[in-house]
Amino acid sequence: MPQVLIKVFRCNPKISTETKWDTFYVETYKNMTVLDALFEILRAKDATVSFRCSCRLGMCGSCAMVINGKERLACRTKVADLGDTITVKPLNNLPIIKDLVVDMEPFFQKYESIIPYFIGKDDEVAKTPSRSPARRLIDDMLDCITCGACYSACSMVAFDKEYLGPAALNRAYCLLADDRDAAFEERFRRINHEHGIWRCHTQFDCMEVCPKNIIPTWSIQQLKNEAVLRGLSRYRKIEEGRGAPMGEEMAGRQQRNNQREKQKLEINSKGHGLEGKRNFSKETTDEASEKAVSRKEFLKKVALSLVGITSISPLLIGIRSTLSPVTVSEAKQPWISLGDINQYEEGKPTLTTFEHPLKSGKSIRRSVYVLRESNEVVVYDAACTHLGCPVRWNEEAQMFFSPCHGGVFNKKGEVVAGPPPRPLDRYECEVRNNELFIKDFLRA
Repeated sequence: MPQVLIKVFRCNPKISTETKWDTFYVETYKNMTVLDALFEILRAKDATVSFRCSCRLGMCGSCAMVINGKERLACRTKVADLGDTITVKPLNNLPIIKDLVVDMEPFFQKYESIIPYFIGKDDEVAKTPSRSPARRLIDDMLDCITCGACYSACSMVAFDKEYLGPAALNRAYCLLADDRDAAFEERFRRINHEHGIWRCHTQFDCMEVCPKNIIPTWSIQQLKNEAVLRGLSRYRKIEEGRGAPMGEEMAGRQQRNNQREKQKLEINSKGHGLEGKRNFSKETTDEASEKAVSRKEFLKKVALSLVGITSISPLLIGIRSTLSPVTVSEAKQPWISLGDINQYEEGKPTLTTFEHPLKSGKSIRRSVYVLRESNEVVVYDAACTHLGCPVRWNEEAQMFFSPCHGGVFNKKGEVVAGPPPRPLDRYECEVRNNELFIKDFLRA
């Protein structure tokens, strides 16, 4: 049987802070996993090696560790897929108990802080049909097994030890998106701060390592969108019955909010404060009247501001996607060669670049994705249709991702999530004598 070299990280903080790597040669067999190899080391090589596992089926998340530099489940990672040398180390961003075993307490403390369980509005059993829009919205995000892989891979967790992390925020989104839950306001307050949703920098590290192919970045982006909308329009879901006060603290906060709204209404209607209740000086009442802008006026100003920003954004950021889309057939364009068609792997979008000619006679370098499937060839522009940020193909998720604003496209270029207004732009293409040609836009 072939052998594989396994390098295991060793550390026992109770004895010494010194760390080292121990190497073991292990006889392999068909479909052997890294967890199987660790058990073989434990049985025949070194009985002091420590690691954690439970179900061995990829369901519990206990055996998450860093294998060949990437967070994975040891029970679902085949030895044959990793080459002749395998390195195994504990999860990052968590205290080491011994060898490959980490203390998950910081992870679960943050997870617990967002109230990770459902709180119903009444005592009746709440039902959500499996095919309802509300259920479909969160369906793909419910498979989290709290393995901690995303927490380990997240560079923001390494930077900010108080950051809640992707798993906790993804769970918060699942509950906040559920209109049956009564703890909306309190839960949202616990994530809407600098160590919560605003610490995420949309780097997709969490998505790259999730064994359940969850995209926590998308969940966090939805929470950011909600926070912005609430900030702009002072929208309160609790007033529409979506959430309910939780505990005396929430009840007191809601009472104060209602009191402030009542005062604003009275100031607007009378123009001089609350006669008989409070004595305002002229300066105070004038200031209050100026600040008491109606909701309609406020939203009107915001809308006008957004229109102004949108109108100048092409000049500020110089991207084409904010302009009306131009189809390939709208102008006379030359055919541009992308080389031999056989260099593009079938069934997998392949990124390539070419020289884009301008009317001025100059050229710039552009990027596209070429997808060959059976007898069909499709060429996508590698720019997100939201703000022109580059998209990248993720083979494991079978999706295109735009890291800047959370845009997600499927293999057909269709919008799956995020703000993009339309699918990825395509180019007219032809194959002549095994050479791929496209027609590109001509813009100065």
